[in-house]
Formats: sequence, C-alpha cells, structure tokens
Amino acid sequence: MRMLLRDALGLKLNKRRLIALVGGGGKTTTLFKLASEYKDAGKSVLVTTTTAIYQPEARQYDKLILTEDKAAFNDNCQGGMPGITVVGRCINEEGKLLGVNRAMANFLYLKGSFDVILVEADGAKKRPIKAPATHEPVIPEMTSDVIGVIGLEALGGRITQELVHRAPLFAEVVGAQLNAAIDGEMLKALIRHPQGLFKATPIGADRYLILNKLDLIGENQLKELKSLKGLEGYLREILITSYSKNSIGKWRDIID
Repeated sequence: MRMLLRDALGLKLNKRRLIALVGGGGKTTTLFKLASEYKDAGKSVLVTTTTAIYQPEARQYDKLILTEDKAAFNDNCQGGMPGITVVGRCINEEGKLLGVNRAMANFLYLKGSFDVILVEADGAKKRPIKAPATHEPVIPEMTSDVIGVIGLEALGGRITQELVHRAPLFAEVVGAQLNAAIDGEMLKALIRHPQGLFKATPIGADRYLILNKLDLIGENQLKELKSLKGLEGYLREILITSYSKNSIGKWRDIID
C-alpha cells in the first residue's frame, strides 16, 4: 500500500492543526497533497497563503472564497463538511492568489470551523532552495506545525541566482561564497540557522523536513544527505520524496 504523506510525517487525525509550509522545491504541491489526504480522511480543510501562490486549479479544491472583507470570510468560511476550501483576497494580473495576513490566518484557526488549515508562508520563485528575506516567512502565531521543503536538485549545483532564491542571503546563512557547490553540510546549516529554513517558527510548533525530487539526483548526491545526521532532535521527521514517482520514504530508512 502506498504511504500517505500525512502518515509518513506522523500528523495524527485527532488534532486540529494549522500547518505552515516554507522553502522551495515542491511546496505548493505538498500543500495540496496534504489537503487532498485530509479531505479523503473526511476532514474539512482550509488552504491559503500569507504571501501569494499561483491560482489553484479547480480540481484541487471544492470551494474558492475571494474577498478582502473580514465579515465575508467569517460568513463563508464555515467548514464542517469534508472538502477543501481555498481562501484569498483576489487573483492578481499575474494569475496569483493573494492570500490573507497573519492575523486573519490566526482568526480562521481560532474560529475552529476547519479541522486543518494549510498555509503557504513564503515564496521561492520556482527555485528548489532559498534563504528567507527579512520580511519572510509570514508564519501565523497559532501555527502548530512547520514543514520545510527543499528540492534535491539543488545538491551539487552552484549558489547562483538561477538555482537559489536570494542566493547572497543563502551564502551568508550557510557560510559559503557565491558560486560554491551546494553540499549536505550546507543543507544542514540552512536547516539549523536561526535565519534559515525554519526562521520564525513559533515556540512549541513541530518542525518537519521534506527533501523532494529524489528522482532528479544520483547516488553521489544522495550520499550527501548523510550530513543531516544529528537533526533528529531538531526535526520531528525527515522525509525523502519524489511526487512524480509517488514515492515517499523516511530519511533514516533511505540513508542507513
């Protein structure tokens, strides 16, 4: 039987959650994959962003609410029934869904109408890896779980603007020079640094790491992931995935 992403992360169904996603390399795909799994489990799911994401396809949700009026959010975001509700302010000229602010995300969680709220909390300009700017990520204070996503195709690549979103900041965080080759130690530094992948994670929130696109790397790059040993206490779970191959595995099982 194929492993569910939710089960692999250890996200139990008996707890209401506000889950924030950060990083790059498959973040939005992860967002809607989790939303679909929760819906299939009979849960009501709210999907939004505190920044902007490309407009979701109609097949990805059951209801779309676009409004900047708090009262309208309150009236329409009822939840209760299994399904996926996408919420945002509007669709802009670039075809992006502009999301809610941090306060609204907290309000929607405290309202208690949905079993799960999934929030994309930063952007990566379609790069597999990034470091956050001063204004990001925008993680709601009520967040219970933060999932960081890294695209594995970054391993062995260079710290350039073409591969890394905010490359100069990334180089500073991992202690390297621009154009240096990205290795496993840099990933570890990015994960652990206060200004790195899990920057602004609320106290008490659990951290999870998804290393996505296993199908795009070879054995030598995979060996670099042994550098992540020692993160087990910092992260609740580390997964290695290839969504295109429907593959989800635990890091410790693949590396050991």
